Amino acid sequence: MPDSAPDGGTVLYGIRAVVGFLLPVPYIMFIVINGKITPTNLISAFMLGGLGYFAPQFILEKIVKRRQERIDRALPDVLDLFTICLEAGLGLQATINRVADEIRVVCHDFYLELQLTAGEMRAGIVRDQAMRNLAQRTGVQSVRSLATLIIQSDKLGTSIAQALRVHSDTSRVHRGLKAEEKAGQMPVKIMIPLILFIFPAIFVVAVGPGAIQITRNLLPRMAGH
Repeated sequence: MPDSAPDGGTVLYGIRAVVGFLLPVPYIMFIVINGKITPTNLISAFMLGGLGYFAPQFILEKIVKRRQERIDRALPDVLDLFTICLEAGLGLQATINRVADEIRVVCHDFYLELQLTAGEMRAGIVRDQAMRNLAQRTGVQSVRSLATLIIQSDKLGTSIAQALRVHSDTSRVHRGLKAEEKAGQMPVKIMIPLILFIFPAIFVVAVGPGAIQITRNLLPRMAGH
């Protein structure tokens, strides 16, 4: 029996179309009731429609990016658990189930992905394809590297646990470099609120009393009072 459920792209475009159509409706009703139908108001209505059309895509991209960041941050710890389970003698599928149970509270996003991967293996999907599906669903580069590593290790007959140990160290170093990169960007990012909010307050505190004294004493004398 074919699956009749719509795919994610169809749902997304449907939501964008509906929101783009409905968002300007209250504004249009308001200008019609008040008799203020002008070209400027019509342009504003079209702009609201455009905002409603593009906003769901923007929000979805933000949600996806945050989810990918959570998975990427949890990956080194997940790799350590993978290594421990594999060295203890568990198979790959049993390891995935065990690790998924362990990280359920720590990283629920990764837990769901591993559960889905284990479910695909139980359903008869070959291990290589299940790992490729995991990499494609997450869209995280480090997870793609993990899937490629497991596939290659499985084909070549090498130790997956040893390869994962090395990959865990590399992922942890990569995570540290990302943290250093973000820390290096902080001075630049903090300049905007510093210039807009802090400097004006400092300027008022430093110059304000002198300006008040000049206004009270010097200006009346210059005016001859």
